[in-house]
Amino acid sequence: MFEKALKSDADYIFLDLEDAVSPNDKVIARENVIQALKELDWKKNGKTISVRIKSSITFTEKTKFIFAINKGIASQIREKPYDVNNFISENERRIPFENMIYLGDGPSDIPCFSMIEKLGGTSIAIDSKDEWSKNWEYELRSRKMDSFKPDYSESGELRKKLESILQS
Repeated sequence: MFEKALKSDADYIFLDLEDAVSPNDKVIARENVIQALKELDWKKNGKTISVRIKSSITFTEKTKFIFAINKGIASQIREKPYDVNNFISENERRIPFENMIYLGDGPSDIPCFSMIEKLGGTSIAIDSKDEWSKNWEYELRSRKMDSFKPDYSESGELRKKLESILQS
């Protein structure tokens, strides 16, 4: 596949390691891209390369990452997933839940919204315009949650909401 792209008439090669790769294949796909970037002479062949890398995570992993943040775990949480189970007393935790602001943009964030809210933090929904949006909007209404456009500019409602939370 990489050799075909290298020999193609395209000037710009986009390697998508997010949506184009199933979660079970991401590790090997990353290894293959790294190898192709190292071994093939893209520049000599007039190619501009763009690699899209975003890690897909499940509902459970998101909650695990929140606990890792809460406990101040700086280890490679994916390589050592059980580190999050280490006991750390509440008063020794790095980021208390009540100091957390969780921004989510889809249905996989709903368990985190619930957890953060129950533990005293704040959850904010970011508008999404994908195939889930109808279910997403229904869930937000059911939870009495506000949603905001992803506008972080000074005049944006989301920015104003975040500033008000930080000032309270």
